[in-house]
Amino acid sequence: LPFSLSKNGNGTLTGPTNGQLLELGKPYVLKATPTAGNLFSNWIVSGQSVTGATLNVTMSSNLTVVANFVPSPFPGLKGAYTGLFHPATSDPPHEQSGYFTLVVTDKGTYTGKLLLNGRTLSISGTFGLDLSARKTVLRSGTNEIYVGLQLSSGLDHVTGYVSNALWISDLFGY
Repeated sequence: LPFSLSKNGNGTLTGPTNGQLLELGKPYVLKATPTAGNLFSNWIVSGQSVTGATLNVTMSSNLTVVANFVPSPFPGLKGAYTGLFHPATSDPPHEQSGYFTLVVTDKGTYTGKLLLNGRTLSISGTFGLDLSARKTVLRSGTNEIYVGLQLSSGLDHVTGYVSNALWISDLFGY
């Protein structure tokens, strides 16, 4: 059967090509690679959204695959951010308050540190296309910390939260 493959945006695809005759019931692998300044968003496989740049599909009748690339929102958000986090109370306890640093790359990855209750905690990860990131930070001898980060397109700040099972603190920095 002929394979139906298309793409939106700027990137390259490897694997079977559009119109190529593929064997019914046989598995195939496709890989999406964005061009500079772009990111891979998702695949649409017969109407269903699938994430991940590598796609494993089994050829079936009426199979359609679309690869979606989008311009990266991160070059304008690249930089070093610093700020504070604390509960929204008039006298926040020091055990729930602290300082943070965050470095965001033009590809949306980040590294940073939280200073909380006299301890420095490292964080790292990748922002999603919605400009948000979530991270669980394990702490030896005590419970874990949850960090949520949100960038805003066109703005030079980061917002979010730092929390554990008992409290939540608002995070804000430039």
